[in-house]
Amino acid sequence: MAIAGMKKRKFDLFNIVNISIMLIICGVTIYPIWYTVVLSFNDGSDALLGASTGGPGSSVWRAIRRYSSLRILYGPS
Repeated sequence: MAIAGMKKRKFDLFNIVNISIMLIICGVTIYPIWYTVVLSFNDGSDALLGASTGGPGSSVWRAIRRYSSLRILYGPS
């Protein structure tokens, strides 16, 4: 049962432009924060070499492998 007088939702040019501009502003704002967080988990040498790809670098994965192999973290098996 439809409610009488209910307007259809339409997307006009203003809404499309407004949403596009807001998404661009969000992307421009979030990228430096993401870059800083990623570099905080990498070695300084990764940053100097420009090896940041947007995710954890090889040094992070080496550290994870090194510490996951220690029995101290997991206790005796």
